[in-house]
Amino acid sequence: MEVHLAQNQETESNNLAAKTGRGTDELVQQAVARMLEYDTSFLEAVEEGRAAARRGDLLEHDEVVERMERMFAHMRIRWTTPASDDLAHIAARIRDDNPDAALRKFPFRGRLGH
Repeated sequence: MEVHLAQNQETESNNLAAKTGRGTDELVQQAVARMLEYDTSFLEAVEEGRAAARRGDLLEHDEVVERMERMFAHMRIRWTTPASDDLAHIAARIRDDNPDAALRKFPFRGRLGH
């Protein structure tokens, strides 16, 4: 398999490899492994949520907001624009009382950013 990176990504990969004493191949393989693990667990969680929604195991909007606020209060994260867009899309679908559609064929472009 051959992977082409944007110039800035290649430069950053080379710099990180040099700083950590690892080869760029190893660095990229580890990054792909983490991404695959994350995406797999995320999709499993999505399916659990969809199954709960089909069973009627749903939370009221206020309870969801409260839980999210508690969770984010303990996290110091900044969202990438695509991740923020993804969350807004899901929230809009949930507001429309159509949680199953919020997750069906959704692109999941966003990732946590720095």
